Amino acid sequence: MRSLSSLAVGTDAVIESIDGDTRFISRVTSIGITPGSKVKVIKNDKNRPLLIW
Repeated sequence: MRSLSSLAVGTDAVIESIDGDTRFISRVTSIGITPGSKVKVIKNDKNRPLLIW
């Protein structure tokens, strides 16, 4: 299993699990990122926010 931040731009992925504290998990799931969600990496610059679709 790889983390989203290790994926190259243009890569399609399926979220398998979400790790983090309760606040982080709540924030991520509130925008629809849940286990089983399909995402595509749009932008992944080092030390910058990760952009997914």
